[in-house]
Amino acid sequence: MNDQTEKTRLCAMAMMLTTMFLAADNRTPLTDSPKGMWGRVTPIADGSHPNLYYNQSEIDEMRQMILVRHSPRHLYDRYNAEIRDAIAVKTIPDNSNPHPTNMKAALNYAIQPAPEKANAIRASLLSFMRAFPSGLPDWYGTAGCYSSGYSVPWMFDLILAYHPDKLSSAEKTKLKDWFKLSAERLKFDTRNPGAPSQSGHDVVPPEMREGKKMVSFPNWYSRYMGPSLACALVSGDQAAVDYWADSGWPHDLFTFDGVTFPGGKHPSDAANRYDLVMYLLAVYPSGANTDTYTREGFRFPERDWYTTDYTSGGYHLAQMSGAVLGAEMAYHNGMTGVFGLTDKGTEPALLRHWKRAIRSRNETDRRPGNKSGHPVIGYSPELWPGYRRYADPMIEEAVSTLNYSNVDETELPGVIWEFFGYPRRTVPNRTNPAAKELHR
Repeated sequence: MNDQTEKTRLCAMAMMLTTMFLAADNRTPLTDSPKGMWGRVTPIADGSHPNLYYNQSEIDEMRQMILVRHSPRHLYDRYNAEIRDAIAVKTIPDNSNPHPTNMKAALNYAIQPAPEKANAIRASLLSFMRAFPSGLPDWYGTAGCYSSGYSVPWMFDLILAYHPDKLSSAEKTKLKDWFKLSAERLKFDTRNPGAPSQSGHDVVPPEMREGKKMVSFPNWYSRYMGPSLACALVSGDQAAVDYWADSGWPHDLFTFDGVTFPGGKHPSDAANRYDLVMYLLAVYPSGANTDTYTREGFRFPERDWYTTDYTSGGYHLAQMSGAVLGAEMAYHNGMTGVFGLTDKGTEPALLRHWKRAIRSRNETDRRPGNKSGHPVIGYSPELWPGYRRYADPMIEEAVSTLNYSNVDETELPGVIWEFFGYPRRTVPNRTNPAAKELHR
């Protein structure tokens, strides 16, 4: 081969390689999904409290219901029996599980604000900063915390609305900074398919269910998300709110296919696989979720269950409790489409979730120890938030026959779930577009 021929061959190879690299460079890059497709969630502004689970209009209506009309009667009776005298309590060393009392105390304060109640709330808030200076830990194993990530931000939201002068300017600043720490404490790189879990560092394979290929969305990350979003919303920090509400994780990425870890760029550093949007998009067409199948032994074709023996079921609800409460927070702060949020061509994810629980009333539980023969989740007070937002006959009928004897009170006491069904302001849903807005 002469020199000219060799040069020609080398030039041709160079051109071929250049073309290959240019083609690779010109491919559509893997990118995050845009934020705000259902409405951008923003932190609660200093002059906009209350706005976490209720805004002022809703609280005004609740006050009329309880204090003036005494209707509905079941709510009025429970207010007098369980809410009216509740006062905020401090955390450790005074109390190992202050959350249930503080949720009741916050509701009491919202309905009937008073200076002495505000004093107790202030003392409680400052006790949490002293006990957990690095921010609130997770919900699972820390005495004095557990699910306080729901109650402590709400107390802060309410005291800023009704008695803001009870906190000095310095205390307000310190508390907002502390809430930011709390919102950031549970962050981790969710691109890691072997991320730490309750069972260690597991690489979970994807499974195909109901036509959806997905790697599990376990309940404990939902339980990271809900309290962390509440803390983020009162912290004033937009990045923290984005991370837990709508981080830009690709909305069609339910596995780790194409995810670069470690050291990669897809999705971006800011994306969180376990944000609110992704938990809602991950709901299966039947309304089931990861824990419905894995922890509750649900079989879709047979429409039966094998529940974990806690209360003859509960994980179906536990998987989504953070998303249920997160949806209320997000709705109040910009994500007005959250109650219609779903994957393609189906009812809203949350509506499907609650209806799946209700349908289980007539489905078999294969676990021999369940004497009723059915899961109990269809009778849980956790159905009440569905009544608040959806004009759906199945939910309306179900809430009239709930059972409070078996309720997982990790997130909220049963009485608070009941109050979270009111005031009823429904949103249109895809299967019932004629559902009327009840906004006043």
